[in-house]
Amino acid sequence: MRALTRPVSPDALEWAHRLLGVALAALALQQAMGGHLGVHAGALYGRRPAFLPLLPPLAAGALWLAQILAGGAVALGLRRRWTVPAAAALALAGLSQAYFNQGMFLFLTLTALALESVAAARAQLLLLYIASAAFKLRDGFWTGDSLEALLVQVSERGLGPILTLEPAWAPALSKAALLGELALPALLLLTPAAGVAAAAALHLGFALALPGLWPFTATALAAALLFLPRKFPKMAP
Repeated sequence: MRALTRPVSPDALEWAHRLLGVALAALALQQAMGGHLGVHAGALYGRRPAFLPLLPPLAAGALWLAQILAGGAVALGLRRRWTVPAAAALALAGLSQAYFNQGMFLFLTLTALALESVAAARAQLLLLYIASAAFKLRDGFWTGDSLEALLVQVSERGLGPILTLEPAWAPALSKAALLGELALPALLLLTPAAGVAAAAALHLGFALALPGLWPFTATALAAALLFLPRKFPKMAP
């Protein structure tokens, strides 16, 4: 498909790198400050590949620090020929200790750019939207029951999202989110600027209303920007 292989806007590629660097650093900070040290100390249970050894607390801290530094280097444009592959490797190392869907998404997107395959990063985002919409349809997300239960849990646990949503809005919000995910692949392929704007609105809404989604939001926006063609007007520095 020609839309996947057309040259990308240099400015969009620059901003995609910046956002991916921020996403890696944010994910590391989120883990370091979110109680994951207790998993490495043996006090808590974490979701990770059972066949891989769990790092001791000091080594886990060193890994998070390395991820923050690598993310910062990528965001600042420092020797990206080396820092982007290093960031991808560190993202993979992080997945060996704690599995997150957003961590896998970030690792695959960084790997695609490390291999200079913008087409792979684009294809991955399209598949993510299609798969996400398919799972939501299968699980009855359309009715709003799943989102309502999640919003109630967020409120009861005091997880503190920036934007407070009433559980009663869940049916309408669920339909809007699902329709957005179904429309985004076509928008990104046919009208990239509109697709990027729609992706930004969708993911910023998720991040403002639900806790812990900022790394995913930054990664998704980075991947969406890669659909902007070379002829797209110059973006702000």
